[in-house]
Amino acid sequence: MEIDALTAGVKPGGLTNREQIKILICYILKEVAEPVPADDIKEMLHFEGIANYFEVSYLMSELEKYGNIKGIVKEETFCYIVTDKGLDTATELQNRVPHTIKQFSVKQIKKILLRKIYEKENIVKIEPVDNSFIVSFSVMESNKELLTVRIPAPDEACATKIKEMFLNDPVNIYARITEIITGNLE
Repeated sequence: MEIDALTAGVKPGGLTNREQIKILICYILKEVAEPVPADDIKEMLHFEGIANYFEVSYLMSELEKYGNIKGIVKEETFCYIVTDKGLDTATELQNRVPHTIKQFSVKQIKKILLRKIYEKENIVKIEPVDNSFIVSFSVMESNKELLTVRIPAPDEACATKIKEMFLNDPVNIYARITEIITGNLE
């Protein structure tokens, strides 16, 4: 396909064709099937080197203008959803975008959305103590505390790493700790 999009920040194998980028945006929204913050789509495509940030911004506006996607506000955040016209675009033209890029993009957006849920539903605190830090994380379910763990960290970088690891998958951490404590290891 002809290169007609800005390429700054796009990795080799990324999208440099506006039609492909538009199809990918519609495809992502179709597969996620829920409102997706506009900034999350732009930033993910940019930081993963799939498409140029400014190109994605422009093309999202264009897709909205022509009725392929619709902007809505969800929990004070501007999001996009795919329209019926956009669903048709994503379905009929999806083969014009490499399969690996489509699958990877959807996976990354779902990961971002899940991370936001984890951040909202769970509690993590980093507290300085003497010359070190204590990381406290609580697994919550409907505002009910299921598990709280406090872990010492020698420095702030390590404490932040612990926090990030917890927020990436608190469900798995809860399950593994529960298995160890109850002796239900496989």
